[in-house]
Amino acid sequence: MDAEASTSWPEVSSSGTPSTGHADTALCTWYNIFMRDIFGGLVVVVGLIGNGLTIVIMGRDRRKSSTIRMLFYLAIVDSLILIVYGIIAMPTPLLKLQDLYVEASNHQVISITVLSYVGQTLNQISVLFTLIVTWQRYVSICIPLKAKMYTSPHNTNKMAVTAIVFAVIFYLPNFFHNSFITDPTGKLQPIAEPLAENFIYQVIYSISLLYLFSYVGPIVGLIVMGTTLLQNIRDSFKKKTTMKAKEELTLSLVGVILIFIICQSISPLRRILMWVYAPYHIALQCENALFFFGPIYLISFLVNSAANFIIYILFARGFRRKVFKFIRWNHQVDPAQPTGQSWTFTQNNTCDTASTGTSFGQP
Repeated sequence: MDAEASTSWPEVSSSGTPSTGHADTALCTWYNIFMRDIFGGLVVVVGLIGNGLTIVIMGRDRRKSSTIRMLFYLAIVDSLILIVYGIIAMPTPLLKLQDLYVEASNHQVISITVLSYVGQTLNQISVLFTLIVTWQRYVSICIPLKAKMYTSPHNTNKMAVTAIVFAVIFYLPNFFHNSFITDPTGKLQPIAEPLAENFIYQVIYSISLLYLFSYVGPIVGLIVMGTTLLQNIRDSFKKKTTMKAKEELTLSLVGVILIFIICQSISPLRRILMWVYAPYHIALQCENALFFFGPIYLISFLVNSAANFIIYILFARGFRRKVFKFIRWNHQVDPAQPTGQSWTFTQNNTCDTASTGTSFGQP
């Protein structure tokens, strides 16, 4: 969600420098491979599996709760973010390792000038969805008499659609910042369009409005509402020793907010470093001041989009039970049916149809 468009092409190169590549030491090469391909790839795989399970479990219960409906939508968007930023982060080090420097450079150009804006659009949708689901919990707890009106399925869907439309329109100008030419070596070279170099446009849109809507506004809102939700949990816990499903869901949401704030704070930190260590693309090169910071920007998006499932598993017992039931369901074959043709729920005396259909949280 960073305002990459407010800088010229060389400074934009945050996901790795345009590939001169030959000067990288073994440490630099393997650090990039570890961070982007091994660790980043692991986060992508774990995140896609976790979000897939979340989509399945919450998809079944999305009509029971507006909060679960929004978390279901959030899991879909987070999966798309993992795919896009995985494509941005992972191929370049492997291409360089095989001495495919032209291909690595072209991949970086496309990633930074096109794919990064797709990722930022999806990230903006994720930001707005997180804000919406937090607001719904806040209304349900602090203004319960109006919860039915504000968190109805119809209003929830309208807010989700509005968030998507806003994010697409808001980030659309970024796709017109560059055109491309191919140099004699076969490398793509981006050419900045006049719009991207306009100072007033940069100050108003690429810095002020972008950070207001993508970071400052959402973070302030999430901190205020998250603090209130956490206080409500503390008050409830003082009155009883165990938490109900609603309180577990609220605690999970507080965890989502905390991870969100930490991961999204990397973007403005990166912007500050771009000003301090100008030219930024030089500082990112091997053995220079910000080399080890370079991949963290992309990894922060991956971690933020992969972490929610782990939070639900840790704090929401009902969700955890449903995940384990689903896993057992898909690994035990009904002995009455031929192998591979039918799957059945593993049940015991305490797992009746009522418990199977119970949502892990209500609004």
